[in-house]
Amino acid sequence: MKDISGKFRPDVERADLVLLLTSSEEVLKSFASSPLKERLVVIVDEKNPPGEEMEGLKYARVSLSAEDALYVTRFLEKVLFRAFIEYGFSKEGKVVVLADHPFKLTIELNLDDIPLAKAIKELSQKIDPVVLEAILRVVFDIHREGREGKSIGTLFVVGDVEKVLSYTQQLIINPYQGQPENLRKIQNPENWESIKELAQLDGAFVLDRSGRIYCAGAYIMVKNGVKAHPGFGGRHLAAASITQETDAVAIALSSSGTMRIFERGRVIFHQELG
Repeated sequence: MKDISGKFRPDVERADLVLLLTSSEEVLKSFASSPLKERLVVIVDEKNPPGEEMEGLKYARVSLSAEDALYVTRFLEKVLFRAFIEYGFSKEGKVVVLADHPFKLTIELNLDDIPLAKAIKELSQKIDPVVLEAILRVVFDIHREGREGKSIGTLFVVGDVEKVLSYTQQLIINPYQGQPENLRKIQNPENWESIKELAQLDGAFVLDRSGRIYCAGAYIMVKNGVKAHPGFGGRHLAAASITQETDAVAIALSSSGTMRIFERGRVIFHQELG
């Protein structure tokens, strides 16, 4: 790892974000004492965490499966997504990934070529990027925390609110009806705990593009003729249907940990969170 990072040092120096996966304490110390530490995120395998995190460094925990260790693309997708969820990053510039396990890897990418960044940019006319980023963080927390030790799913539908609501029925009394503005904004982290609690109930959240939540516990009426793709459960089918019938964007999470972003009835981003 030391030889690899030294050989590609010019790339590392120019990077706007450096993701580091290493088992070497020596390498960590060298980064911790360098100016690069402000742009560095240390990736840690949740199944094999370090004994103690080094002070002054930022860490992101990733659950790496045996398959992730075999396929570089899957490994990169999971690492990049987890770093984004934990810390966020600019949609432009360069990211360098350095790893000495499960295989040696040094790669440089343009941030705007990363699938998640491309999806956020593509949807920016329909949904405020800050709102989408907040939803993704909440969705990841819902997956990670679950309910009573079991994984749960959820569905967020954003934009074209009036038309979306014409395709919904309330399964519960709408908890957001009459609530003040500050309690309805999903980009406010103080609201995330209540959102995660409501996600345990059936039904979808409906929001406008600015992040204002109109309702929770909304049943999406799926129109006949919507094509059911292999692996789609009820939430993903509802997401495909509502985005086909309206100008909304939908973010669906299955209880198995599959997250998809839908627009116009099609999947524009997919990530396995498990």
